[in-house]
Amino acid sequence: MSSPPASSNPGGGAGVQGPGGLFCQDHCTWTFDPGQQITLTAVDQGLTFLSWGGDCASRGTNQTCTLTMNRNRSVTAAFDIAN
Repeated sequence: MSSPPASSNPGGGAGVQGPGGLFCQDHCTWTFDPGQQITLTAVDQGLTFLSWGGDCASRGTNQTCTLTMNRNRSVTAAFDIAN
């Protein structure tokens, strides 16, 4: 995954927090070292986190997903309007 690194969630709202302060609210590509283990966290501020998709699909509704970057990975996070 490579995107301009963000140090936090500058605009607030929902998205995916990655290592080193990376934050994504839309389509992002981040680059990691081969073999690096990363943890992604679904941030549901203002929305309800529903589930992970792609390489994190097995994590279901757990708000964290840890992956080993031993190949290209694709991850989605689904959110809904909070009640």
